[in-house]
Amino acid sequence: MKSTGNSDPFLRARALFRNHLLHASADNSLTLLAAQALASAPTTRRRRIGRILRCPTPSCQGLIFKFYGKHRYFDRLRPSRARLAYAAGLTLRDLGIPTVEPVGFVENTPEIAPFDSCLVMREKPGAVHLREWLRRHRNHMTEDSWRAWRQQVCEAWLQLGRVGVYHDDTKALNLLTDASWSPKPRFLVWIDLESVHAGRRPGLRGVLRNLVQLNGSLRKWVPNTERFAFLEQASAEYPWLAQKWVPWVIRWWTRRRLRHEVRTRCGP
Repeated sequence: MKSTGNSDPFLRARALFRNHLLHASADNSLTLLAAQALASAPTTRRRRIGRILRCPTPSCQGLIFKFYGKHRYFDRLRPSRARLAYAAGLTLRDLGIPTVEPVGFVENTPEIAPFDSCLVMREKPGAVHLREWLRRHRNHMTEDSWRAWRQQVCEAWLQLGRVGVYHDDTKALNLLTDASWSPKPRFLVWIDLESVHAGRRPGLRGVLRNLVQLNGSLRKWVPNTERFAFLEQASAEYPWLAQKWVPWVIRWWTRRRLRHEVRTRCGP
């Protein structure tokens, strides 16, 4: 969560995040619910850093539990990942960025699971991630629909930087939208809160990394014309994106990233 920005939006975002982190406290009342979720809920997604579970029992219906494991010894000297994610979610809310509602978090849970902490979030009813929305509705898209879709997605990404936030995993799997068909997504909600860095200004590599993540996660369903138009729209705030070498770097980096995911089986 290190900040390298020195402008007002980044300073404000960093101050909000630090304030939420300072006053965040684990909610012990959620420990039992987390244990129930781990014991009875099917795994909806597995990742190296944690497990995302949806609990089917009435006591915790509508909640999503994300468990984080310990990585290194020195992690014990830092705030837990669930605490950082909880503070990041509250910061996004204060900055007006649509995100999942963080309900609370629990820490030091070896008695219920081999995990260090757990973030509890409110489920977004009827929502799917953006790539699933495209898979379902790509055949209904017209030229005007693609244009409206691209403008909305680009605006959602640019808005993060405008309020002083950097999200280091901007793939389509980390954007939720309404599952039903409409000419463009009815809403876009950011998830993966542990990837949110409030007060951090991305450099050239960080911006390119975001574009590569988004470009690779959209697969071949998005027309190339809209991909290039995305760069043109984003160049209003990042003028260097209009340079000729940028599309080549994004394509090369995207291919390398996808090959790595296939080889290591770490992709979605």
